[in-house]
Amino acid sequence: MKFVEYQDVSRNRIRNSESDKVLVNANWHRFPCAIAPRAIVDNWQMTNDAIHIDDMQSLQNQYQADLIIIGYESEPKWDTSWLKLQAQMHQLGMGIEQMHRDAAIRTFNVLTTEERPVWLVLL
Repeated sequence: MKFVEYQDVSRNRIRNSESDKVLVNANWHRFPCAIAPRAIVDNWQMTNDAIHIDDMQSLQNQYQADLIIIGYESEPKWDTSWLKLQAQMHQLGMGIEQMHRDAAIRTFNVLTTEERPVWLVLL
């Protein structure tokens, strides 16, 4: 069996990451940022200390996705505000997940290879 690297140059692909930035295709982007297969938002900011539905809808206005992945430098927190956001996103027909940044990047790359519409927010 011969494996061939997926090389769709029309989609954003994360090539490398460091503690404060990520290499998308041939360009570095500093955190926080949001990346979709065909869109990038540099210096992405939450409206306040916690992520809200309005923050997610502003991304959806630029590129429609059915999943948003939030990547944190440390382990994510599973508090009531997160559970509320998950429920709101579910009502809109979208999924939202949070995970460690490295896992989020790997997941994003796999999903874009499968041509899934997804946002990756790196904090």
